[in-house]
Amino acid sequence: MLKSAGRSEEIAHITDHPTVTCFTCGAEANSGDNVCNPMPIA
Repeated sequence: MLKSAGRSEEIAHITDHPTVTCFTCGAEANSGDNVCNPMPIA
């Protein structure tokens, strides 16, 4: 949703040190709170 709203600075902040990936869409984030179906990055 942040991407579609053009909020790239917020995206950069929550994805600068990813620890999880979304099982559904493959997006990576620092916290599982920021993706829809989180799983740890191996």
